[in-house]
Amino acid sequence: MPTVACRRLAAAGRVLALVLLFGCDSYDTDIQAVQNANTIPGMSNAELVMDLAGGRSTVSWEAGPAEGAGTDNVVEVVAVINRAARNGAKHEVRLRYHHDRGTGAVTLQGASLDGDIFDLLSTPLNLFKLQME
Repeated sequence: MPTVACRRLAAAGRVLALVLLFGCDSYDTDIQAVQNANTIPGMSNAELVMDLAGGRSTVSWEAGPAEGAGTDNVVEVVAVINRAARNGAKHEVRLRYHHDRGTGAVTLQGASLDGDIFDLLSTPLNLFKLQME
């Protein structure tokens, strides 16, 4: 009798593992959509991020549910640039985008430099200052 219970438990464990594996939301398509979109006319977001990063930086992309969006269709995608300035200082730039899975729209939500959040009006100036270092 214990072997039957063990078999059932093992089968239930495999089903649970499959549900967890395939039930997890993948954000690869959201990251790809943001990278391919053009926030600046004629330049993809991937090109923009690589241009801001320059040669002394590393770039990574993160994604997850957008907080405060009110719907599961909106995903926040963040480009994280770890940049070493010429003077040796290290900076982290985060560009936050929203991807609406329903409409396909991609919008730049804001940016932060070393944890300080900037509004969209001051973002270009601050990113320009970072490039001058």
